[in-house]
Amino acid sequence: MIGCWMIGAKGNVASCTAALAGLLAGGRLSHGGLLTGTEPFNRLALAEPSGIVFGGHDVVNHTPGESFAAVMRAAGRPDLCGPAAEILRDYEGRIRSGWSAGEAAARKDVAAAEAPDALEADIRAFRDAHGLRRVVVVNLASTEPPCPDYADEKELAEAAAKGLLAESVLYAWAACRAGCAYVNFTPSAGARVRALRDLFARRGLPHAGRDGKTGETLVKAALAPLFRARALRVLSWVGFNILGNRDGATLRDPRNKTSKTASKGGVVPSILGYSP
Repeated sequence: MIGCWMIGAKGNVASCTAALAGLLAGGRLSHGGLLTGTEPFNRLALAEPSGIVFGGHDVVNHTPGESFAAVMRAAGRPDLCGPAAEILRDYEGRIRSGWSAGEAAARKDVAAAEAPDALEADIRAFRDAHGLRRVVVVNLASTEPPCPDYADEKELAEAAAKGLLAESVLYAWAACRAGCAYVNFTPSAGARVRALRDLFARRGLPHAGRDGKTGETLVKAALAPLFRARALRVLSWVGFNILGNRDGATLRDPRNKTSKTASKGGVVPSILGYSP
């Protein structure tokens, strides 16, 4: 068995991941639509949904069931809410209160300087409780402002003690300290700061990602090579965010919006080799 520890565990993406994996494992859904169900991935020794245990950190008050129900209603599949209810209740029992400087629901019994230790301990306890051979930590939390490129662990510790360490970096640091691989599905810094790149490398732990690119950014990444191949110069590109889940509230802060727009706007120039 392997573990998937999700940061933002009560959000739409995490809740749907846990619920739909459970429905797949129980035979209530087919693998149709899953990339891992196609060639050549279906010939690899990948973990089956039944072989993954989900848990995570979050700082919000709503439940995974509420998040899943909202998505299923919007998708026209409210029929899946009943079968997924027990799966999500079980999953909710493996979610721990995360640490945040600003959220009321976050752990306030933990001082800022102690947060790395507390988060690491939660991940280790999850691994030990379920006898997992490995755990992958996946960041699915809200986009946060850009942060300094911390040079070493001393700088990480100093920023953490003051409550100033970017939360995506804090969780990535906790993952590394717990001996876990890390995947960043957001535009936030995560493990991309110099201190953590070095630390993950020294410990031989993989880390990957900086935005899952599942919507607008994915479409841009697919279309830009087409335009380049046809020598069509892109003069401008306009995108719209429908502000699902907590995106609207998060991106109301211009600092958070900076990370998001940098992620969106950098795709076309990087592929085409120029700034439109």
